[in-house]
Amino acid sequence: MPAHYRCAMLSIRPGFGLDAVLGYLDFAIEGARKVEQDLGNIETYFAWVAANLRTLGAAVTPSELDRLITTPTYWAIQGWPSSRGGRVGLLGHEIAQRRTDLEAERKELAWIIDDNRRNRMKSVAVLDTNVVMEHHSDFAGLAWHSIVQVFPHDTVRVVIPILVIDELDKLKRSQGSVTKGGKTSPRRSVARQALRSLSRMFQSPEMIIPIDRRDKDGFTEPATLELLMDPPGHVRLDNPDAEIRDRALSFGAYVASTTLVTYDLGNQFAAQLVGLNTHRLTDEEDEALKEGAS
Repeated sequence: MPAHYRCAMLSIRPGFGLDAVLGYLDFAIEGARKVEQDLGNIETYFAWVAANLRTLGAAVTPSELDRLITTPTYWAIQGWPSSRGGRVGLLGHEIAQRRTDLEAERKELAWIIDDNRRNRMKSVAVLDTNVVMEHHSDFAGLAWHSIVQVFPHDTVRVVIPILVIDELDKLKRSQGSVTKGGKTSPRRSVARQALRSLSRMFQSPEMIIPIDRRDKDGFTEPATLELLMDPPGHVRLDNPDAEIRDRALSFGAYVASTTLVTYDLGNQFAAQLVGLNTHRLTDEEDEALKEGAS
């Protein structure tokens, strides 16, 4: 299984574990095989769909259910007159495709479960746009294990949603300025620099880049950097920060903890309201306010 499986994770509802979903996929696959053996009885197919609405449908998002079970062909079969012999042929093609897609999801999910157990990839840090703009040249410089609060020997996955790159593409033509290292620069210049850094690191969106860090005692704190692509058919939320929070929530069933890393207090509060761990970095203006308060 390729290392970039994380780009296309099955969207699982909160409260459902990976092992439970794996069982639901097994149930759906076994049922699909039975439908294939009884194509002349359309009610067997409809009963299979109804059963999966109760099981798999409870565990995954509606868009995933539509992709795997209640496809446009399913609705076409419902409206096809029973007197037309072509319905059996259409059903045969559809159920074979459903079984193939379900088996692919099952294989990928089983690999993810095994990979998580072997590699101790328990914690994810999801970055928003401002964090990437600020730290694009030195992702290894941040203390990721402290940020997500895990043991030094655990691997931290640092994740950049693809929306962040789209936002940087917009900002490279924007007005305004940002201050970094005591130097004020045009916002569009900083966005262009961040995009150049990311393009050098990621020759393809599937890459996973080591950004290990040495602690003060010289021990390695393992961390990786990766992109999180939008899954097929994904519809983004209108608000970019809300979309980043939503993509962070998609890790829920896959890891022990997910932390949104941001500079924005509002984004931090909104993330906490939806159950995300958060870590708010401080910039130069924050530090100046602290000094003034003291």
